[in-house]
Amino acid sequence: MSDPCFLAVDGTGLLVRCCRAPRSRELAASDGTPTGALMMFIASLSRTIKIIRPSHLLVAWDGESCLEWRRKIYPPYKQGSKGFDIDGPEAAQAVEFLATAGIPQCRIAGFEADDILAAVVRVCPPGLPFALASEDADLLQLAGGPDRRVFRGYDFWDSAAVLSEWGVTHSRLTMLRALAGDRSDGIAGVPRVGPKRAMRMLTAAGFSWTALLGSLAEESRDLADACYRVMDLIDPERRPEESTLFGNDVINCAWNPPEHDKVLPLLDRYELSAIAERSRTGNLW
Repeated sequence: MSDPCFLAVDGTGLLVRCCRAPRSRELAASDGTPTGALMMFIASLSRTIKIIRPSHLLVAWDGESCLEWRRKIYPPYKQGSKGFDIDGPEAAQAVEFLATAGIPQCRIAGFEADDILAAVVRVCPPGLPFALASEDADLLQLAGGPDRRVFRGYDFWDSAAVLSEWGVTHSRLTMLRALAGDRSDGIAGVPRVGPKRAMRMLTAAGFSWTALLGSLAEESRDLADACYRVMDLIDPERRPEESTLFGNDVINCAWNPPEHDKVLPLLDRYELSAIAERSRTGNLW
């Protein structure tokens, strides 16, 4: 039995990657229902759970209108994206599976899954280690010591790993990325500033964001500040834990693997025979 650990999973990011994988379109039930994304979602989640062996488990989803407040600060944020369609068929399948397996889920209007994972870090009971499962580099700012890790690319990232990869500690990572930008989220950063120049600028400012902003021209200062504000998960301007939908049940979500007979009917309905066999043999979780 492993030590207690809280595992919070970016369900939106995981499912989006599954849907985009070419082989996800190769599998369908006999009635034509696409099931490839669901199979990959379950398999990936299963692998993560087997590696971490959590005592508490939560899957977070993007909520309705989750991009709006950041776009008010920085309009190009995730430009072109309409946000996650929780009512789409792939999402409906994943949500149904999690509910059937008794895996707690959280979705709050106005917030992205990343926001919910960050909230877990802020309210997680003292002494309970956590792991955040997400491929989004934004989550690395929430890493820390051995008890505060981000599970990314099937590797564990703590503060030492962030420092080795980025040259700054986890708590300073947002400063660096706000200056250099993040193309995946449509955040341009400050013109003509890349990671190396950003590091020199931060070093010169003593890694004080206030001092750094004071050294910039007004136009660049406003841009850098907007980029920082939309990327900051440590001390954000809006917090999902202030919502009534983020209650004690989100944190008190102890989890045990479900009995086989609970998930088998769903797996059989979608004709996921390989996943069903893993459930039968006790190898799914």
